[in-house]
Amino acid sequence: MVAIIRRRRPTVKRKLLVIRHAQTKHQQSGQTDHQRELTVQGKSDALRVAAHIQQLGWTPQTVVSSDATRTRQTWQHLDEVFEASVDVTFTDSLYLAGVDAVCDALFALPEDVHEVAVLGHNPGWQNLVHWLSGTAVRMSPGTAVLLEGEGETWADALRQNKWKLHEVIRPEHL
Repeated sequence: MVAIIRRRRPTVKRKLLVIRHAQTKHQQSGQTDHQRELTVQGKSDALRVAAHIQQLGWTPQTVVSSDATRTRQTWQHLDEVFEASVDVTFTDSLYLAGVDAVCDALFALPEDVHEVAVLGHNPGWQNLVHWLSGTAVRMSPGTAVLLEGEGETWADALRQNKWKLHEVIRPEHL
């Protein structure tokens, strides 16, 4: 008799930061929504949120972000605070994206990337947090939500209601 022993790969802990862009200026005449810029308050908020994320030890390995001006500027201010070098990808697929588009972006990441930030817009970001954690969170501009999940791959980890909501960081509370 031959016994077949299957080794199960260890489940990998994964961390996901869902960050909404910081406060923006109103759309100006001749300007597209995609071109809206951060306010002075938005820039300050992004720095404070980044400092809090850094204190918690949650600096991502990589960031996948909408390519809108306001998300690029938010990232610029977050990156000023993070001590580690972080890879960032700006993509139009996350501009006003929903849950499916964010999951597709995460599926494309290398499996050895375990700590990721996604930077973008509402209502997609609120919907993503609710879908992953089962918790409805109002994400005002500049809000970051820290989630923890498990899975051998990102495809395995990204399951509805399987993520633990670790913390909600609102710039107005810092």
